[in-house]
Amino acid sequence: MLFLYDGTYEGYLSAVFKAYLMRCESDCMIRRSGSNLILGGYTEVESSLEYSRRVSKKLELYGMDKVLYKAWLTSEDGIEDAILFCINRAIAHGACVLGEKNISFVKWVCDAANRTGTEAHRFQQFVRFMKVSESPAVYVADIEPQYDILPMLGNHFSKRFPSQLFVIRDMRFKKSLVWDTSIWYITEEPEILKLNLRDKSEFGNMWKGYFEVTAIPWRKNKKLQASFVPQRFRRYLTEFN
Repeated sequence: MLFLYDGTYEGYLSAVFKAYLMRCESDCMIRRSGSNLILGGYTEVESSLEYSRRVSKKLELYGMDKVLYKAWLTSEDGIEDAILFCINRAIAHGACVLGEKNISFVKWVCDAANRTGTEAHRFQQFVRFMKVSESPAVYVADIEPQYDILPMLGNHFSKRFPSQLFVIRDMRFKKSLVWDTSIWYITEEPEILKLNLRDKSEFGNMWKGYFEVTAIPWRKNKKLQASFVPQRFRRYLTEFN
């Protein structure tokens, strides 16, 4: 049995619930709609808040909810099935199974979660905002992460800049994280991504000046710098532009 969901985590958990409802949880695959379909029939699963909450509560009970969510954010081909394997095993044993890393699917899920966690931590350091509007003051930052990590950045930056209107645009996954000083949310509104922005403050130039002044030319070590700030992160870093 092949289940197709709408590409949201809520939709994925709804597909998991549907698999259990049809008693085929051990003999099914789950894929995003639009994926290359395997020959044979498939079932489209509608996203259900009730279904996803019931599965989520079960995962919280086993202490697996956060790890499985982070693994899902990698969007790696087949990660849905690896996550479902972990869920099936946890329910069968009545306990968390993430410590069983000798099992390939469990190891894959744990490693995937670590990859997204590392990526999110890097971007907590490497996001650079520019002021694009004066009244009201609005700040925008562009990123191009390897994984779909915007949901992992919302709490960090909203707590760091609680009174600052900002938008973080994910140019790879075509999504934007918006903070309006009360709540943050993620939107796929294309018009936000199309905006050509220009920095309306001097902070960018000040930061570049600070970066140059604090550098010690005779201690330059490009290899070490590349390990701290890999090339793929530099496209949107003010100090490297």
